[in-house]
Amino acid sequence: MSEKPLSIAGKILVAASKLGGGEFALDALIVAAWRAYPETFGLGTKNLYPCSNKVIAAISGDKGLVRQGYLQKTAP
Repeated sequence: MSEKPLSIAGKILVAASKLGGGEFALDALIVAAWRAYPETFGLGTKNLYPCSNKVIAAISGDKGLVRQGYLQKTAP
């Protein structure tokens, strides 16, 4: 049986877990997600730089990771 690939949200949670159990900045999460999954969170076709839009979209809004309780926003 083959494993189901991780969703974008799942990849972000993996990246967040690598930052430790405490607080971290959004920028740190964006870079951690890009380093772990450059093909998903890279900008353009060469993935040389992180694209913040995918991370922000996945953690924000009504269906985001913050609203679902997986991540907690601690600062404005």
